[in-house]
Amino acid sequence: MQGIVATIVYTAASLLAPLVLMNIYHGRKTQQQVTAYDDTMPNPNQKPYRKLTHPHKYILDILLGFIFERFIPLGKIGDYYSDSKDIPQKSKGRTQESELNSLEKFRVKIERFEYAIHVFFCFLWNWSLMFNQSGDNLIVGMATVPRNPNILKEWGIVQDHNLNGKMSFQDEGGDVEIEVTCPSSLVKGLTQLRTNGGGLFCRKLIRCCSLDELKLDLSPSVPILLWMHGGGFTVGSTRDFSSKLAYELCNNPCDEKKQKGQPIILLSINYRCAPEKPFPASVIDCLSVAEFLMEKLNSPIHIAGFSAGGNLASVTAFESMRRYPVGKLKSLVAIDPALSPMIYNLKSYQMNVLSSSFCPPSFLIWSWAKYLQLASDCDISKYREELEKSCIFTASSSSSDKAEGTPNPLVRLLCPYSSVPKELRLSHAPRIIVKTSSGCPLEDDGLHLIQQIKEAGGSVVALRGKGSHGIATVLDIKSSNEFISQWASIIWP
Repeated sequence: MQGIVATIVYTAASLLAPLVLMNIYHGRKTQQQVTAYDDTMPNPNQKPYRKLTHPHKYILDILLGFIFERFIPLGKIGDYYSDSKDIPQKSKGRTQESELNSLEKFRVKIERFEYAIHVFFCFLWNWSLMFNQSGDNLIVGMATVPRNPNILKEWGIVQDHNLNGKMSFQDEGGDVEIEVTCPSSLVKGLTQLRTNGGGLFCRKLIRCCSLDELKLDLSPSVPILLWMHGGGFTVGSTRDFSSKLAYELCNNPCDEKKQKGQPIILLSINYRCAPEKPFPASVIDCLSVAEFLMEKLNSPIHIAGFSAGGNLASVTAFESMRRYPVGKLKSLVAIDPALSPMIYNLKSYQMNVLSSSFCPPSFLIWSWAKYLQLASDCDISKYREELEKSCIFTASSSSSDKAEGTPNPLVRLLCPYSSVPKELRLSHAPRIIVKTSSGCPLEDDGLHLIQQIKEAGGSVVALRGKGSHGIATVLDIKSSNEFISQWASIIWP
């Protein structure tokens, strides 16, 4: 008996010892960096959480964090970018991995990780369709929507596309790509489809065509989930865990009397990313898709996003409310949203500066810097200095506005809670859900959004999960089930 106990203790010690050493090493490595942040901390005497002793994370969450850092070191993305600066970007289309520059290779690693999650839940969604609706299966593929390069001016957000002559916002035309995922019974343009694979997945892949050519079933009973993926405005893809949310929504209706397998159309926007296409390219893409859906489709629209996608979802929803006060927008869902470039002011950022594996502080700084075309990479001091001097925060959108001293309206496209729409007070305003995570450096961003919505007279459902950025949605089962139940009750009242 003693031998068995000794074996168990020895095995546990062997597994935990490397993690403890890594935790100590990581703490010493970043302590100098944290010291520089102490002057901005709300409570300088309160020390940041450590990875192994984080009070708001599960053990599995911590272990997954170590594994994630090993294979996808987001905190070192600045090193990948510095190796890629002098290498020209490849044109669209298939390229050999050996031809990609360092940043593109890093993006490929992230996309493969997200694709594995996407395929798994598409598999579950497809099988649920086959069992609940005889002969139906899942269709996945790319479609396009025309990009409106002048949408910021047409919607009255800016007067022109230049900001004090320092930063140009003139955008290009073309199309915005959208990943379409839905049951085959909702797609009438069958001539645009081809079968891919088969077997267990039984999925059909849509040829790249315009969204109009798919001839989707756009009856009022079929909701559209417009999704914006995360990735700090710089990485990520449409094939993330949005399929998980869609699958759970369809198969977990809040009313037990309703049949499982509710129909839904998932549209995930493949918006352009920085540093190649900085702000406001991604905003223009998302608003262009929203404009197309609002004006041409009849289905109820639900906008949602994660992390940076939560920012874009909030911006798109708020601007759509201003543009279409009595529109088809029914809900806004923001999951762990990144809502302000001034992240160094967040207490949640300071408390998780040592322990955030899935959303490292250096990645946040680098992402916002590239999104706003700032010269600083991962240096918090230089980033803060440049940001406060940025023409976006020091000038209005036109010379006439500057003379009147009005704030620059572009700020609300970066920080949506800085100017929430007055339409939130209306009885038919979209329902809003904001989900935050207790171990996420961006938790306070979500709390600020909740506070501003309430102060504006709007209604919002605030949910908090236990765990890291994004991971809480998976590991905190109780919070996740409540989230899905609340959202499903809005989509299918």
